Amino acid sequence: MTTERVRAALLGKLGRRDEVLAKKVEELCLSAVDVPADQLPEWADAGIRSPDGLVAFSDHTLDLDAAEAEDGRPWPQITVMAHQVVGSGAGVMLEVGPGGMPCMLLSGQARRVAAALTAAADIADRVSS
Repeated sequence: MTTERVRAALLGKLGRRDEVLAKKVEELCLSAVDVPADQLPEWADAGIRSPDGLVAFSDHTLDLDAAEAEDGRPWPQITVMAHQVVGSGAGVMLEVGPGGMPCMLLSGQARRVAAALTAAADIADRVSS
């Protein structure tokens, strides 16, 4: 996940009232370096820090390598992670496809998408049997 994709996902179509967050994200992504593993919070598997001290943490919650090994077939390129710019609320980042535009979801939105995916999978299983 490149910092440019993280930036695009976090900024999306922000309005004027979100300019503070947009500025934080822009600053973070232009100058970020990795946060050492021993400085990550318990929930995160990655982090980046700007020279000014802005920090973002994330945790990838879908392991494609493990899924492909278990299924014995390739999976589509999907990224799902919890993501937070410190000082702002956390959210869920979703990206589908290698060139897909990542999007940032609020927790409630992510739960609705998860429920919709489960419902669609149930229908597909029913139709296929």
